[in-house]
Amino acid sequence: MPDLQENSKLWGGWLDSQWQIYWSALPLGAAEDRDDLKKGQGKIFNKNEPISQSTYEQNRKFKEDFILWVNKQNNFCNNKQIPNNALNIDNLTWNESVFESSFLPSLAELSSYSSFNVGLWWSSIFTQLRYSLDGVKNNRSWEMPTCYTLRSSISGIGSAVHPYDDWLKDSEFEGRSQENILAELWQEDAGVFNGVEQLNATEVLKRVLHHILSDVLQTDKEISICYPDLSSGVSGWLKSLEKELKGNDKEVAKVAKVKIDCYIRACNHIQEQFEWSRESAAEKWGIPWIDKQRKQWSHPRLINAGWLIDDFQVKTNDANKPLTREDK
Repeated sequence: MPDLQENSKLWGGWLDSQWQIYWSALPLGAAEDRDDLKKGQGKIFNKNEPISQSTYEQNRKFKEDFILWVNKQNNFCNNKQIPNNALNIDNLTWNESVFESSFLPSLAELSSYSSFNVGLWWSSIFTQLRYSLDGVKNNRSWEMPTCYTLRSSISGIGSAVHPYDDWLKDSEFEGRSQENILAELWQEDAGVFNGVEQLNATEVLKRVLHHILSDVLQTDKEISICYPDLSSGVSGWLKSLEKELKGNDKEVAKVAKVKIDCYIRACNHIQEQFEWSRESAAEKWGIPWIDKQRKQWSHPRLINAGWLIDDFQVKTNDANKPLTREDK
């Protein structure tokens, strides 16, 4: 739409009202000292290993301080606290009967590593951060601009973008209806629209942003579309399954493998049934460890019917009647 002006009420006016920056932050590690970003538990003892009195006293202090530090991280992440009786005071070994699979660190990790850093809680703190960010997002408030023309065919919220005055008067367009005028404008798909949908300014910006960011940021790097808020939940679930898969409990590992395989099979089945979904499956997750190490995993858009409906591109015989979500 070459005639659309930046200060148009349907473009600049709408974005000024609707496009809001929001953020959230949570602590990771202890704030008192940079050294508290990592902590050692002292020597790892075997049950029948003899211990001198001096070694015992020194390492008991190490492990008691270590439990306090661990539970400080667990408190930040809303994880279960490791109880004090997790440590056998008589021989400074870890009490297997106390540990649960959800504990951080796990019994296997405590039995293998002398030192830990706050990166162990990264997945948990990210989950809490996502909850916090969702809370901020859901509590935003703004004044919805009045809609004087046809609404977005995708969401029904706000006016569909066009380069004319807010109110399209039939008399100014030789008696042609608003529907005909907008349908003609939106037939130009520009390679990113389907020729039928009619979007508001926010929806247009989300649709094309990744196509223009390289020019805006003056970089030669390819910038792909990534919305990690849509994929972080599934990635966290898969990451926890991978951890269980590598653990010492064979039964837990077996169940974890079944779940991962089930996700992969479900995504493959959807792509076999609907070839058009393969483009969505190949999208980057926006989660570095998956984008780098698990490129073969399909994007979780495939397991959300709402997202698939939005991705489904189809044209109708009547350009004046775009398909609704129900029609798709």
